[in-house]
Amino acid sequence: MGARGRAAGWALLVAGLFTVTGCATKKDVRTLQGELLVIQARQDSAMRVLQRENRMLLDSLRKAMNITQDASGQTSHRFQQLEATLAETQGLVAQVMQMGQELAARLDAFGTQQQGGLRPGGVSAAGGGDAEEYYTAGTEKMAEGAYGTARLAFQQLLREFHDHERAPDAQFQVGETYAGEKNYEQAVRELEVVAEEWPNSERAPQALYRAGIIAADSLSPKQPRKARELLQRVVDTYRDSPSAGPARTKLGRLPRS
Repeated sequence: MGARGRAAGWALLVAGLFTVTGCATKKDVRTLQGELLVIQARQDSAMRVLQRENRMLLDSLRKAMNITQDASGQTSHRFQQLEATLAETQGLVAQVMQMGQELAARLDAFGTQQQGGLRPGGVSAAGGGDAEEYYTAGTEKMAEGAYGTARLAFQQLLREFHDHERAPDAQFQVGETYAGEKNYEQAVRELEVVAEEWPNSERAPQALYRAGIIAADSLSPKQPRKARELLQRVVDTYRDSPSAGPARTKLGRLPRS
């Protein structure tokens, strides 16, 4: 199937999904929204790969074909056709991505119209069932090593249930997803957010301690000063928490700088 055929197929799929939402439950809408987040992330990555490969292909062909220029200074007609085809392919991919974004926006609007009713699965907002579902889905993906997908679940929980008791846990796990991807600087930043947004939660000292350990052992180069600052906050602010003892021990082992 050509690029146009694939784009047309995607267009029909997108149109069909939106048609279904006319009689869909809010649970169906939430499910589609979550799946769209994953699809959009994959599309963004695919688009970047396609653009990079197109550039590499064009560069290789220029060298292999030893393209000459005619009197008017233009490249050969054959190569111009190739460039046009690649540009058209990129344009079709961009159109599909745009349709996905438009569908996501329309699903959001549809969900907003249904606010005030029951949450997915028939659980009221006060019951917190949805937050638990998002959190469980995220931890399951974490166990599989699918850190990006897990992060989407935790971030969705944070968007919808920022004041829920699971919110600081979700923010902590966002930091852990970055640590799992070895993006330690971002992991430290996300873990600090736990103490900033939910300073009275049990997760706050745990998050600061974990951030301190990452700063001491995993950042490149190692950052004992940052680690000392984070661990000292645990000792000073959360002296009665279970994390205070390990924080004191780690502080005693850090080099002075």
